[in-house]
Amino acid sequence: PVSTQSTWDQLLGSPGSPFTMKLLAAFKLAAPELPFVFRYRSALLSVQLKQRSGTAQVPILITPENWYIADSTPILRLFDSRLPQPLFYPNGATGAVVAVIEEYLDEWIPRVDLLYRWGNDESLKSAVAWFQENERNSPEFKKAKPAVQEAIMERMSQIGKWGKRTLRALGINTPIQQREGTKLAR
Repeated sequence: PVSTQSTWDQLLGSPGSPFTMKLLAAFKLAAPELPFVFRYRSALLSVQLKQRSGTAQVPILITPENWYIADSTPILRLFDSRLPQPLFYPNGATGAVVAVIEEYLDEWIPRVDLLYRWGNDESLKSAVAWFQENERNSPEFKKAKPAVQEAIMERMSQIGKWGKRTLRALGINTPIQQREGTKLAR
């Protein structure tokens, strides 16, 4: 189970998530001395987190007040509110420009990321194997009974179907859309 640490926050996410990596980079940039704990959001931990945060998305921040906050933008805004002066979302016109740029990057960079992860069979197989390996290495998985471990691995083997549905939902599942999406990465 998730527990309150004697640190500023716990950040739960996945190294495969661009939003999780955005927050890790922001925390290191803004306050390298900030005591926070990063934990991989395993499948078993995911159930508890979804009940508390209302979502399965990552990252999720657990604050000292025991708030569970999902989505990198609100997390960064909260972080900014606790600094003497905002670092990521300055006040005034500069802040408005930053917000527009951040919104654009939050929408388009993950689409390219997901396209390259789930867009062809080879990368899809590699992504599934990567997620399974991360799951096997999680403390929650190692403590689980063999039947639970087997069920989790079966569920993880189906994650590629989620990836394909995500591409379809984002409008990048046809060859033309994928070709145009790869142009964004250049």
